[in-house]
Amino acid sequence: MELRQWMQEIEEFGVPHFGEFGLRLQCYRDRLATEFSNEETWCRSNGDSDRHAECRQELSELSQQHGQFLDELDNMAIKLQQDHPPYESWQEAARQFAEIQLEIDRHKGREQQLIEAMGAVVST
Repeated sequence: MELRQWMQEIEEFGVPHFGEFGLRLQCYRDRLATEFSNEETWCRSNGDSDRHAECRQELSELSQQHGQFLDELDNMAIKLQQDHPPYESWQEAARQFAEIQLEIDRHKGREQQLIEAMGAVVST
């Protein structure tokens, strides 16, 4: 089940599971790290440097954000797995994740646009 769907179901039932959220978030983070790694590998080994110089430059700049996203997810997962998570409510934790996820979605969308402009698709 996708993480966002699971969170919504938990919110509807009213029984927050912060620790499980942290574990699921760590799994999501690991999948995202693999996806980022695949993109970075592809970008280093593909594309005509003259024809796609601008795309390659922007992709390089975007790839520098990968570590930041992964660190944010790591930090949140650690907090969620504490005996007393520092969130006032489930909704606060969900809101923080939604903000991070929105940034990641925008980031991935731009990367995909650039990769497609270079004439390829990176498998995730």
